[in-house]
Amino acid sequence: MRTGRRSREDRRDDGPGWAVLATLMLATLLANVASVCLFPQVVSLSTEFGRPVSTVVWTMVIFDVIATGVGGVAAALGAVVGNRRMLAVALVLLMAGSLVAALSTNLVLLIVARAMQGVSMAVQALSIGIIAYYWRGESMRRAISLIVLSMGLGGLVAYLAGGLIAEAGGDWRIMFWALFAAAGLDLLLTLMVVKETKQSKGVPVDYGGCAGLIVWAVLLLLPLSQANSWGWGSVRVLGLLLPGLVVLALWVVWELRRSAPLVDLRLLGRTGVWQGAVVVFSMSVTLCVPSVAVPYLFQTPVASGFGFGASILTVALALAVPAVLIMLLSATATGLMRRIGAKRTLLLGAGFGLSGLGMAVAHGSVGINLVWLAATGVMTAWAGSAAYAVGTEAVSPRQGVIVSTIYHTAGGGGAALAAAAAGYVLTVREVAVEVMTSAGPTLETFPAEEAFSWSAALVGLAALAAIVCVLTIRPERLPNPAREDW
Repeated sequence: MRTGRRSREDRRDDGPGWAVLATLMLATLLANVASVCLFPQVVSLSTEFGRPVSTVVWTMVIFDVIATGVGGVAAALGAVVGNRRMLAVALVLLMAGSLVAALSTNLVLLIVARAMQGVSMAVQALSIGIIAYYWRGESMRRAISLIVLSMGLGGLVAYLAGGLIAEAGGDWRIMFWALFAAAGLDLLLTLMVVKETKQSKGVPVDYGGCAGLIVWAVLLLLPLSQANSWGWGSVRVLGLLLPGLVVLALWVVWELRRSAPLVDLRLLGRTGVWQGAVVVFSMSVTLCVPSVAVPYLFQTPVASGFGFGASILTVALALAVPAVLIMLLSATATGLMRRIGAKRTLLLGAGFGLSGLGMAVAHGSVGINLVWLAATGVMTAWAGSAAYAVGTEAVSPRQGVIVSTIYHTAGGGGAALAAAAAGYVLTVREVAVEVMTSAGPTLETFPAEEAFSWSAALVGLAALAAIVCVLTIRPERLPNPAREDW
């Protein structure tokens, strides 16, 4: 660590400016729009392409798998070849994927397009890596909190746009044309205003680490996403899941033994880094489980005794509530950390995730469910912002992108595991409800009320795990956010 006065070049507490931050925020927003924009469109896609919903969901599955595996590799390579360069590559793939999706006339082409778009989720980690490199102190904390804000805003825009388009019977391709144009604008801004970070000269690319990350992500996340359709004990699930665990273990050993690994897992030994990874994992669970369970609860007919018989638009608006809270409160995380400290901010944010336990026992009205959903957004706004800030402060500026890559993969794994667990729990018990169709009354099956309660409890348990881990932090061992450059 260097001591003494910093040179003019190193005095970067205020960062490169708002133009750069706005460019990074737009990139993050667009990636998150792409991530969830098709959620409200599943039924219309099934009708248009004449394929069952179980096949249509591959447009979401492939995005998440590629985002964690290939997206994680793209983010980690930022430390070697430059963060801006990899950010530009991710935006180009977002443009290309959006264009192919907008022009797609069959489901296979749309799935290919979504795979291309999945790489764009690397922009979150790359953006935080650029911020960690150029910003310092509270300026860095504020910038990171605004990136988290952009994540929530992207989800809000996607849910609202998708719900409105579905309600109006419009063409879902409109979203992809808009993404194509916006990503092109952000690519231009990136090339104009974002400065490149230093590249690691003489450091070879860890191709084994790249391949290992992609392979274990596919082998683990793919069966988790399809376990409820294929069967948890099926040959396809176990035939992928077990080798995936082996590859993950081998990848960890490989990365720990290399002098220049793709992802330096030794950073998890730093105070605040591993706890932040658990918080991000738990945060993904608290956001993902409701996105799976709430649509069932809201759209289950009133005749069931516990459902609300709501429309797709109502579901989309409800799922947008956490995003609204993330958007409104993320910018306040820096002030909270200044007043009560980073550890207490993490604990306060994670405490709101316990709302899942409340939803498990009290979900008899739309209003109370919106309150619980809002609380999960508070967790992401405060605990998520604090986790990224503390993690990047614990390492050197050039290692910030590696920490954010670790958090990227933790979040992707948490989301996949949460979706699989919630999907399984919701099928454990079902009830038959009479519904009216054009052909007359018929019986349809829906998850039972207790199944919804069990899935909601998963949110609370994930938050509880985050709280326990944060309690292990010794505040005196956390880095000073106003530290000198490494």
